[in-house]
Amino acid sequence: DSYHKIVGMELEVLGIGDAFTGKHHNTSFLIREGLTLMVDGPQGLFRLLRKKLIYPGSIDGVLVTHTHNDHVSGLETLIIWNRHFRRRKTRIFTSREVMEDLRKKTFPAFSESFGPGFREVITRDFEEFIEFEELAPGRVNWIGDSLGVEFRYNWHPVPTLGLRIRCRWGSVSISGDTC
Repeated sequence: DSYHKIVGMELEVLGIGDAFTGKHHNTSFLIREGLTLMVDGPQGLFRLLRKKLIYPGSIDGVLVTHTHNDHVSGLETLIIWNRHFRRRKTRIFTSREVMEDLRKKTFPAFSESFGPGFREVITRDFEEFIEFEELAPGRVNWIGDSLGVEFRYNWHPVPTLGLRIRCRWGSVSISGDTC
């Protein structure tokens, strides 16, 4: 079963596969507690959301654990979709280190892949597409009124977050990628 409820908080597992999965979708979750927060944006995100009958516009923000492609390649599509179709920025929740990786590595590589016919993407700054919400280490970071996020850095080749997500009624921990 890919759906769990901790009294007020709902956790829906979207995928459990690793970077080389051929059987499952890459690891990702939806957390609902007053708002809908997606943990990572895996490859084939829109196909995955359609399969799960989830409208992309229902996602209020994305908690990014790290910048490996199996965790963020679908995020790029969501960012462009929100900007183009909804005329809004995508809220990104993560640490400053992970955000710097996104800003320096992920978005430039994505925007440079577009030709001159898509100048809107390649001529804009990353901040015109996203709203960065920094998660600080060593404390509970509140998202909305009732969703708290704590993290630790994992042993991994890039800055990577292990998560503890809590609401008034309980918590769930997501170990995240580690070596």
